[in-house]
Amino acid sequence: MSAPRPRIILTSLVCYIALMSSPSSAKRAAPKNVPPIRDANGTEYRLDARRQGPRFVCHLIATDARTEVWRKQVYAYALDDKLETDVQEVHPTELRAGEVSKIPDANEKYLIKFCLITDERGKTYTVNR
Repeated sequence: MSAPRPRIILTSLVCYIALMSSPSSAKRAAPKNVPPIRDANGTEYRLDARRQGPRFVCHLIATDARTEVWRKQVYAYALDDKLETDVQEVHPTELRAGEVSKIPDANEKYLIKFCLITDERGKTYTVNR
């Protein structure tokens, strides 16, 4: 049996390096877009989830027209620098109105008393107005 030719070895080595350096298909999919909700006063409630320093934080933000009325932290997870960030991020998957109070003499108009937020792990959080 003869020794492998240098060309075959080189080709194999190039293919191996190309496969090992290509982006992994194991990356997580983009987070689900969670639409905002709005009450009868025109207050819009939306979620903002992002990395902030060594933590991944989710805030509920209330806006009136174009002005931020308030911002409340919903949850925060510590991130481990030794692991990839994207596998540690916990994004919100749902935002819905909790208890609502109807406005007297207003057709199907309501005010949101609190919001319910669910994350990718299935945990639900309650945030009061």
